[in-house]
Amino acid sequence: MRDVLSASLLGTALLAFSSSVLLAQTTAPATPPGDAAAPGGGLATWWWVLLLVIVIAAAVWYFTRRRTTL
Repeated sequence: MRDVLSASLLGTALLAFSSSVLLAQTTAPATPPGDAAAPGGGLATWWWVLLLVIVIAAAVWYFTRRRTTL
């Protein structure tokens, strides 16, 4: 059962990563002429990827911890 959980979590993580790579390759929408675009780059643009990794890591920790304490 543990292998199934690990495989499903790994599959979900790979799916999320591959879709984020595909989304990152799409072109950005054009900004209106009077609107100043925020400077891109850095860690701030990838906050949602980091959040997803943290949530997946927390789920893995929770389920593995729960299995060892039972």
